[in-house]
Amino acid sequence: MKIRLAAAFAALAVLAAGCGGGGGSAPADTSEFDIAWDAQPATLDPVLTTATTTRDIMRNVYEPLVVMDENDQVQPVLASGWTVSEDKRTISFTLREGVKFHDGSTLDSDDVVASLERWIAQTVSGKQFMQGTTVTATGPLTVDLSTPRAMFTTLQLLADPSLITPIQPAEVVRNAPAEGVTRFIGTGPYQFVEWVTDQFIHLRRFEGYASPPGPASGQAGAKTPVYENLYYHFVSDPSTRLAGLQTGEYDAANALPFDNIAQLQADPNLKTDIGLEGTNVVVFNKRKGVMSSPLMRRAANAALNMDEILRAAFADPQYYQLNGAIAADEASPWYSDAGLADYNVHDPDKARSLLTQAGYAGEPVRILTTREYADHYNSAVVIEAELKAVGINAQLVVTDWATLLQNRTDDTAYEAFITGFTPTVLPTRNLFLAGNWPGWTDDPAITRAMDAITYAPDEASATAAMGELQQAVYDYLPIVKFGENSTLMGLAADVDGFTRQTETGDIFYNVHPKNDA
Repeated sequence: MKIRLAAAFAALAVLAAGCGGGGGSAPADTSEFDIAWDAQPATLDPVLTTATTTRDIMRNVYEPLVVMDENDQVQPVLASGWTVSEDKRTISFTLREGVKFHDGSTLDSDDVVASLERWIAQTVSGKQFMQGTTVTATGPLTVDLSTPRAMFTTLQLLADPSLITPIQPAEVVRNAPAEGVTRFIGTGPYQFVEWVTDQFIHLRRFEGYASPPGPASGQAGAKTPVYENLYYHFVSDPSTRLAGLQTGEYDAANALPFDNIAQLQADPNLKTDIGLEGTNVVVFNKRKGVMSSPLMRRAANAALNMDEILRAAFADPQYYQLNGAIAADEASPWYSDAGLADYNVHDPDKARSLLTQAGYAGEPVRILTTREYADHYNSAVVIEAELKAVGINAQLVVTDWATLLQNRTDDTAYEAFITGFTPTVLPTRNLFLAGNWPGWTDDPAITRAMDAITYAPDEASATAAMGELQQAVYDYLPIVKFGENSTLMGLAADVDGFTRQTETGDIFYNVHPKNDA
């Protein structure tokens, strides 16, 4: 780690100029960029997890065929282009020439086939939407992807900014054990060097990197890695992240407390980036236990006060929004107000009546949470109190984030857990709708509405089914959504090029010293 090496170089330059050493200033130090990161991933294999901490770190290493730009349009990355068959079942991709993997091998169609076949077989999206899909190499740089039925959403699924569809060498993919790949080799602007558990992940600039064309836009366009090394330091305590940023130990620090925003903004050596991050929710275990009862889920929903929950997590209403819609933006074609009469009910008497109807006998309701995401934990404390106030025996189970990710896959380990989601371009891609994701949603009405969207002939037909889907969600209550929330990133004032979007999260591969393109 460094203590503002750029400032040290600048000071030496001033001394040199004063001693007749010539005018001008020394170039900024670009050897190392240090990030204080709030949560350690459970795995670095994006195929095996939906965790955003894996996504945000490993997007520096891995690239997909296509991504979404800042306008939610599909753009090429490893693909140079594609065509869609008349029956809309087959997408034919052409790959960019001369793209190198970090091991020196050259990307070809066999790598894409192996990678997409593994993605289809093992990811939540692949299992849910792409079963029966075939991937075929039709030439050294051409690949056909064919779905059993025409799907309106195929390209958007592959380009989903909330996850990664990583293309890796075929040899790495086909030899991967069940617990995940052991060699993290991609085509991205940075290559994996080292993961020291509970300390840091070190990435190094890939000198053979071939950027996609066009201006940077979302995850699309140019990637220009200026810093030689990226370090993601795992610092679970937000006060320690803030202190390290202030002393220059870190160049950036994520998920800082909004209580400290005035202090950050008053420091001339720092700057802040505030943006909508997504939504936090409580996910219920619908497979086993007391919360598998719809009446119990309705009772919990009636007990909760979303404003109190969000205020505990985000300090001030200017950093959150009370909004219960799946697609929160009212300008979105996916927005619907169906079911919203059941959002933010906060009616303790109704909650108690529903508990009586459910025959609730005081069974424990274990809620998984973690202090590594302070907003999750602070929300959970309020939720626990509000559930207890209506007679629900709520109990927090507090662990590190990696343990929570493991525990939530065990249907005997909890009744609910707290998590967050970044928005998806497609509402059907919301993980809480999937029957093969923790919480295990299983509802015929949700399935029918999702099929109506997935297999719609066009966008107009798909968006027309959104009200049906949202109403089914509020009837079944796989989750309770709190609202929309922001996140606070702190950065050194001499750093430019950091970007984030609600859908993409934090992007560091284009950071550079200020005034240094």
